[in-house]
Amino acid sequence: MKKHHGSSSKDSGRTCQITIPTYDHRYDDVYNLVFCNFLALARKAERYNFSPKNGEAARFDHIDFVLKSCSNLSSGLSCPRCHKATIKNFRIKDGRLVPCCGNPKCRSGCPSDELYPLSFDVFTAPAFASSIDMQKQLKQLLREALGLPENPAPDRVYVALKKNYEVSCLTAI
Repeated sequence: MKKHHGSSSKDSGRTCQITIPTYDHRYDDVYNLVFCNFLALARKAERYNFSPKNGEAARFDHIDFVLKSCSNLSSGLSCPRCHKATIKNFRIKDGRLVPCCGNPKCRSGCPSDELYPLSFDVFTAPAFASSIDMQKQLKQLLREALGLPENPAPDRVYVALKKNYEVSCLTAI
């Protein structure tokens, strides 16, 4: 199996060096879980405990890639307030997700402890873990940020995550 090695750079303490596995339809279940049940995917990784059993190394490579590439998303969506910068965060206001960029003017009125990063890791936050409505809104926002349709095919999820990861590493240089 051919592998592409990501670039090495620093991004707020994170090293952008990862082995991106070649897409393989045998691991479609991993990419289906990204939007269906991200928490189950994270639990699968914990079960492997970063040392997969014999014959499961390739599956773990895909799970590891997904988890690392989902932690910081680079969005192509413009900020709904200034329409200049791209969204990097969002907040909850009146039960709705409100995206915003890093511009201080756009972030005014939204204290930093109320901001959530544009990341799949947010599914574990209490406001999302217990609310199906908030999970649906978050899934929609993340799909839009990655440029994916309502029910994306596994190969499209893989391509979007790979592109996102490569862009986030290039912008970190």
